[in-house]
Amino acid sequence: MSKKLMLIDANSLLYRAFFALPPLENSAGQPTGAVYGFINMLMKLREDYPTDYIVAAFDLPGPTRRQEQFAEYKAHRPKMPPELRDQFTIAKEVLTALGIPIVGEQGYEADDLVGTLAVRARNEGMFAWIVSGDRDILQVVAPDTEVILTQKGLSQIKLYDTDAVFERYQVEPRQLIDVKALMGDSSDNIPGVPGIGEKTAIKLVSQYGSLENVYEHIEELKVRVRQNLEQYREQAEISRELATIDLAAPVDIEWPPAAPEPDEEKLYQLFKQLEFNTLLERLNLSRSAPEAPQLELETFSEPGEVNALFAGDSVAVLFNAAGFAIGREDRTWLCVEDAAAAVKPALLKFITTEGKTLITDDAKAVHRFALEQDELVRCRVESCQLAGYLLKPGSNLDVPQLVRVWTEGGLDQQPEQADAEYILHHAGLLPRLWRRLESELAEAGLTDLYQEIELPLARVLARMELNGVSVDIRELETIGEELAQRISGLEQEIWSLADGEFNINSPRQLGEVLFDKLGLPPVRKTKTGYSTDSGVLEALQGDHEIIPLVMDYRQLVKLQSTYIDGLKGVWDRESGRIYTTFNQLVTATGRLSSTEPNLQNIPIRLEEGRRIRKAFVAGGGYRWLLAADYSQIELRILAHIAGDTRLVEAFRAGEDIHRHTAAEIFEVAPDQVNDDQRRAAKAVNFGLVYGQTDFGLSQALGISRAKAKAYIDTYFKRYPGVREYMDQIMETAHKQGYVTTLWNRRRYLPEINSRNYQRRSFAERTAINTPIQGSAADIIKLAMVEVERRLDSEGIVTRMLLQVHDELVLEVPDEELQWAGRLVRRAMEQVADLDVPLVADLKYGANWYDMSPLVLESDSNA
Repeated sequence: MSKKLMLIDANSLLYRAFFALPPLENSAGQPTGAVYGFINMLMKLREDYPTDYIVAAFDLPGPTRRQEQFAEYKAHRPKMPPELRDQFTIAKEVLTALGIPIVGEQGYEADDLVGTLAVRARNEGMFAWIVSGDRDILQVVAPDTEVILTQKGLSQIKLYDTDAVFERYQVEPRQLIDVKALMGDSSDNIPGVPGIGEKTAIKLVSQYGSLENVYEHIEELKVRVRQNLEQYREQAEISRELATIDLAAPVDIEWPPAAPEPDEEKLYQLFKQLEFNTLLERLNLSRSAPEAPQLELETFSEPGEVNALFAGDSVAVLFNAAGFAIGREDRTWLCVEDAAAAVKPALLKFITTEGKTLITDDAKAVHRFALEQDELVRCRVESCQLAGYLLKPGSNLDVPQLVRVWTEGGLDQQPEQADAEYILHHAGLLPRLWRRLESELAEAGLTDLYQEIELPLARVLARMELNGVSVDIRELETIGEELAQRISGLEQEIWSLADGEFNINSPRQLGEVLFDKLGLPPVRKTKTGYSTDSGVLEALQGDHEIIPLVMDYRQLVKLQSTYIDGLKGVWDRESGRIYTTFNQLVTATGRLSSTEPNLQNIPIRLEEGRRIRKAFVAGGGYRWLLAADYSQIELRILAHIAGDTRLVEAFRAGEDIHRHTAAEIFEVAPDQVNDDQRRAAKAVNFGLVYGQTDFGLSQALGISRAKAKAYIDTYFKRYPGVREYMDQIMETAHKQGYVTTLWNRRRYLPEINSRNYQRRSFAERTAINTPIQGSAADIIKLAMVEVERRLDSEGIVTRMLLQVHDELVLEVPDEELQWAGRLVRRAMEQVADLDVPLVADLKYGANWYDMSPLVLESDSNA
């Protein structure tokens, strides 16, 4: 029997663990969540996939060969959070104590290293499992190399062999490189060929076998695809190189690698320091607690037992793609396939009955279940995930993690992660878990936030997700064609200024043009040539007229690939709509986010980006889109929280707050304020909301730091209440380690007392902003709940589609426009009682771009 090797892409798993788990830390304030998740995953893998050898690969600091080849590769990714960076060192210490060899090579990424070692193992008759969260590694799959791909954080995995890869992508593993060359990869900033998405790329590679063969048969392709391929051939070839995992990296490791031999004393000391008590017990490194009885798990199969499942007034339910599980005090019935179909009517009857209580993980899933069958939830729903999110903001905990985090509270049973229904096995624990969470919500003063905002919002979001938003695909294609023409025009202008054609998307060729041909001063060089990243181009602004053209070109190419092609890829042909997912459990500030696609991040700074909104239209018999936007809500909240008399009175009087601030700062009458002064005052107003310093303001306005400081000092002199608020909130944050919104939402600040100046400064700026931004998030959520309540109570068919920060977008029939406008404005402006008025501006139009102010008849007659 051949030896088995497990290769761990440690960078990938640590990143996933960091963002999947709550920001755990030990009593010394040392962040530990990513390491905890990583080690738990590793232990589980070792149990499920017994191996002879294990190797963990890490990226090393510094540029990679791909970045030297293409400066924009991964350039858009944010820097590693400092809380995660420190945990890489800890993870390596733990791996060493576990006896697991670690590899890392300068200039190579972890997937290059595991790919190289997989080939080495194959050549020596060994079988290899590669563990990663990055789908790029699937290109390495072979008969004796399989990939264990982590999904949804670390809670799910999928095993890919050659058949599974082909089933998913309809191409062989190595052909995935050619697919990526054509479609690109926005996560890695691999450009690909504009206009070619995943479906087209797979079709081309499946039909012709390779990128080279696609070009050999280019004359057989449709005109638009052919033109794009011809125009961006070099870009496709560069993308192929970037997408190719190096299978001959210079990995320095003893071979075969040593079999794991843990240093138990070292592990004990590390886990005690990190306070990983559960892991100490799991590895038998300390006294083991008495073994807890296992949950009683039954696979439900008898339709006659349905009534027994819902006999009481309270039941726990977990939804899953495989079905759902019904739980009651340490007992779970697993309902899948035919059993799920048999139980569904009884479950629907239960949740549509008043007086019943359903405990679940995801309240939104319960509402979607009912709404998809044209019913409303009438029972009381309690969501363990929502409660966990409020207690540990930004953690996005699933049920197994909730059970683990609150184990110390008395949940002494944790099922073994034995199969794909792992999460469902916890249904029987939900009643006790909920009692613990409910108690902690009350103790933290979060019950009202949970019951009045987050819980009712889940139903609103479920309905919005099912509504979707209508998209005029022809308009979207027209915008895409116009973008392509604009891109082509910029290309011609750039070539004219460069006195010759070249590939603008090639950093090497662009660098040669800018610095060798045009003689611009180099800002930064790499091993392969001049850097031309966004920072370099920003630094060269004003040195040559070609620079702003190149910057515009890059922005438009991104608009084309990310938004035009991206939206077309998720457009539902049958309904003509796009359906997003609203995430209620992600951000630490309380703001909503949306994914697949992200409809909250359509760029509007460029006119070309704003025009994308023109494709979003009223559909399905509706006539108008109605947009309701809170006016300067964060500044109004600042005025309320700070209680500054001048600021409060300015808002009460309905003044232009930026003009008012300019008059105070520059000591002139409001009617004497010029545009530059108002612009400066606006920067000060919004900058201070986000804790901006004099340096940041000087950069934003292009003025000296001394002048920026003078503006800020004058501002605080005129608005002393704001200064007092900032001093007070900073003191509170340093003392208790968190700050709260007006509705008591918490934002924990583990770095607020850090010795590191940068970390501490960031935490202090967050302390200033969170009560303001977080309260704005609470208000818009309250408004959504109230708007939905009033729409239902008045029985009109107007419906909510989108929430984008401080704006709500609704779909309205012609005869309800005035009615809906009044309803929405009143709901939004009356939902919170502040010392200053809330103001909602209304606009309407046939699409989201061409919108006019909505003048309500009651307003015009006033």
